[in-house]
Amino acid sequence: MSESALSLDERRALLERYLPQVRYDSHEAFFADGVGEMLDNPDVELARGPGDADPGAVIASHGQAPDQLNSDFVRAGDYPNHQPFHEGDCLRSVNRDYREQAQALHNRFANVAYGHTCSDEGGALWLQYWFFYLYNDAQLGGRFGLHEGDWEMIQLRMAGSEPDVAVYAQHDGCERRDWSEVERSDDGSPLVYSGLGSHASYFRAGIYKRHIFDSADGGRPGRKLRLVFLDQDPPPWLEWEGSWGGTHPRIPKVESDSPPGPAQHRQWHDPNGFLEKATAPEKGDRLRSERVRMLRRGPHPRIDFDFEEVAGATPDRLLVTINSAEEASTPPATYTFVIDQSLRGSLYLRHHLDPAKTYDVNVSWLSEDGRQSEVHRRVLAPLSRVQPARWFVTLLLAGWKAWRKIAWTH
Repeated sequence: MSESALSLDERRALLERYLPQVRYDSHEAFFADGVGEMLDNPDVELARGPGDADPGAVIASHGQAPDQLNSDFVRAGDYPNHQPFHEGDCLRSVNRDYREQAQALHNRFANVAYGHTCSDEGGALWLQYWFFYLYNDAQLGGRFGLHEGDWEMIQLRMAGSEPDVAVYAQHDGCERRDWSEVERSDDGSPLVYSGLGSHASYFRAGIYKRHIFDSADGGRPGRKLRLVFLDQDPPPWLEWEGSWGGTHPRIPKVESDSPPGPAQHRQWHDPNGFLEKATAPEKGDRLRSERVRMLRRGPHPRIDFDFEEVAGATPDRLLVTINSAEEASTPPATYTFVIDQSLRGSLYLRHHLDPAKTYDVNVSWLSEDGRQSEVHRRVLAPLSRVQPARWFVTLLLAGWKAWRKIAWTH
């Protein structure tokens, strides 16, 4: 099937038909959302890069026109305020609390996949899906690969009326599988297991290693994605050659450069070249779960942990994710705690729990080299249900003690 043989409406229909479903890790804090999380974010500005003659100079921010940054400002060529584009221009955040930003902006720009079609040199039609994340939080505040802005993608090669090959991007590499081996939902959509923080795309749930360890347990099913079709009336930002983020690594292999947009990646025009570089990632195993207890103490949760008997790995960070199905407009909140010198202890989180709502809490830990343990999950009932049960147990104990005292005296 050739791209040139299909109308725009037919290509859009194919992209809609095979629109993937993303399943996130239990601790994921960032989701595939619209680029407005950066372009319409009051904490983001457009600036010159470090290699410029005037590094760090602000080109536009969320002030007044003609220097007001928005979805139409970032484009190829000169900017709307007549400032010229310079190589190295970047969008950068002035607020480093990326999780807070993502929480605040998620509902406004939630759940987007950017769709594009192209043909390879043999005339085969490819469907590409690009995902934007506000931040690459690889290993949740750990040591590797952190950067502002994150573009990820998968692509499907059409053979007649359905795909025959799928390729999923993973860090600076990719993995391929025949369509018959791709896990799919009930409606035939391919499933994508997103790596924790890194957002690398995997075909199956599990632990994988491609330079760093990725946990992709699929424990947080994503909501249905909305397709934005890039082949018709493409948005101005698509041809912009700057960086989606202001991260410029100071220490090699610790941070990564913020990425360019989809149209600046080789596979945008050369999907077959991307297919040819595919290799399988190394598989890993989860570390043994240790003693962790989750309690509800008034408006705040408490986490008790005991790592005194851990063997074969040193716990480095404790990961806690809190979510309530009764707060559909609020995405899950993830917290990271450094515990590298702690054997056991208790954490009282500032996260406020509504006393009338049910919450699910996921807890796991990461080793020094980024391996993740099994995930403890507990549902915390509303206090309106917890308290009567506690009172009933207290009354039973009091009655039992009174009976023991009477029996002992007689």
